[in-house]
Amino acid sequence: MKEAVVLYTAPGAGHLPAMLSLAKLFQKHNFSATVVTFNNPLSPGQADQDVSRLSSANPSIAFHVLPEITTGDDYANLEPPAVMRTILLAQNMNLRNFIMDLSKTSSVRAILLYFFCTIALDVARQLSIPAYLFTPFGASTAAFFFNLLEFDATSSLSLRDFGNDPINFPGLPPVLASDCPIFVVDRGSDSYKSAMENFRDIVKSDGILMNTFESLEPKAISALREGLCVPSFNMPPVYSIGPLVTETRDKETK
Repeated sequence: MKEAVVLYTAPGAGHLPAMLSLAKLFQKHNFSATVVTFNNPLSPGQADQDVSRLSSANPSIAFHVLPEITTGDDYANLEPPAVMRTILLAQNMNLRNFIMDLSKTSSVRAILLYFFCTIALDVARQLSIPAYLFTPFGASTAAFFFNLLEFDATSSLSLRDFGNDPINFPGLPPVLASDCPIFVVDRGSDSYKSAMENFRDIVKSDGILMNTFESLEPKAISALREGLCVPSFNMPPVYSIGPLVTETRDKETK
C-alpha cells in the first residue's frame, strides 16, 4: 500500500495554504498527502470554497472536508479560541472515521496537526498513529508560547500584571506584555484557558515541525530543544523544516 500522511488543519485562508505547503514537502519524499479540514459553523461553506479553489490549482494533493457537525453550544458566549476548540472536539469522530477509511487503501504513517488542532491527538492515540504538530510560524513564536505554558504552571500572575516591565523568557529577547497577543494576557479569560489546554496537548505530541531554519533562529531553537522553555514538562523533539513559502494567491486562483 502507498505510504500516506494526513494533515489536519482548521479552515481559513491563514491555515490551509500553510498545510498545503507542508503537504507538498511530504509529496516530494514520495508520500501521498491528504489535507483535511472542516466547515466552521460560524462561516458555513467557507471551507468547501477554499478547498475547491486550492484543489483545482494543486491536483496532486488530496483534500477532504469533514461532515458538518452541530455541537449545541451557543458560540456567541464563547471567545474565538474556545469556539474552535469546541468545534475540533466535536469533529474528532469524523476525523477518526476518515482516517480509518483511508487506512483500508493506504498505510497512514503519521498525522500532522496544525498548531491549534491539538485536541485531535486523541484520534492519533486511538489509532496508534504517530502525531506531529506543525507551526507555520518560526521558533521564536513557538518559544514564546511554550514559555507561557511554563509561566502558567509556575505562577499565579497574568502577563498584564507586568505592565511596562519586560518579561524575560529563555530563548527570547525581553518581551513587553503590551506586545503579547491579546488572547493570552489575562489568565482568567476563556481564550487564555483554551490556549493553555492547547499548549499542554502539544508537549504530548511525538514531535514539532517548525517553519524555520537553524541559522535564522539559533537561540530560540536551542532553547526549545534543550527544554529550557518548559522545564516542568517533557519537551518533544523539535524539527526545523523551513523555509516553507506559500505560492502567490494569483497562481493559486488560476
